[in-house]
Order: sequence, then C-alpha cells, then structure tokens
Amino acid sequence: MPGDTSTPPETWDMPTSSAAIFPKAEADRLENEENYYVWSVRMKNAFESCEMMGVVDGSQTIPPDDAANIAQHRIWKKKDNLAKAMITQCVKSDLVIKVAHAKRCDVASRFLPLEFPVQTNTDGAF
Repeated sequence: MPGDTSTPPETWDMPTSSAAIFPKAEADRLENEENYYVWSVRMKNAFESCEMMGVVDGSQTIPPDDAANIAQHRIWKKKDNLAKAMITQCVKSDLVIKVAHAKRCDVASRFLPLEFPVQTNTDGAF
C-alpha cells in the first residue's frame, strides 16, 4: 500500500487451532518416499497458514540481534524453534534423528527432499 508506514508486529503467536492442521497422527507422519509428497503438501499449507513459511524455506532471514530489531529477531527465533518442533513431531521416529541436528528449521526442511529425491519439488523446502 503506497505511503504505508506501519511498523512490524511486536509479537507473534501461532493460533492454538493451527497446531491441529499439522500431520501429527501416526498414519499421517512422514515415513518414506511413498507418503512424502502428500506430507510435504500438508506441511507447506500448515506453515503458510501460520505465517511461518518464510522462516521454513529460508526466504525470511533472521533479523540482526540488536536494539532496533529485537522484536523481529525474537519473533523469527520463535517461529524457527516452533517450526523445528513441528517438523520433528510430524515425522516418524527414525527420521527425527536425521533432522534433529539442524540448527535452523530451513536446514531441516531442505534435508527431507534430499532424503526422498523421487518426489522432490523444485523450490527447495519440503
């Protein structure tokens, strides 16, 4: 919007109801290449609806940790930590080990397409 001088939000919380849209049921968790595509679509939709996809795919980089950006830095870290937690909850146990080492969620999200290259998408995350 031209002339929009709005400031970025000071806080962010994932709506409680949004947690239910992530594929956490045992039958829906990522297990192998056979359910990767459907799982990845569900994860993308869930992250997009929670305004987290930019952190997950790496297009939203971490703001500097300084006085001018403290709120945005805190929001980014919160989204990143929550995204890592959601990824590990939405995969089978043997895959948790493969993504748990990631320091950021965008690193974890890029690993899974490499693990299941048969159905890898072109945008890099999930």
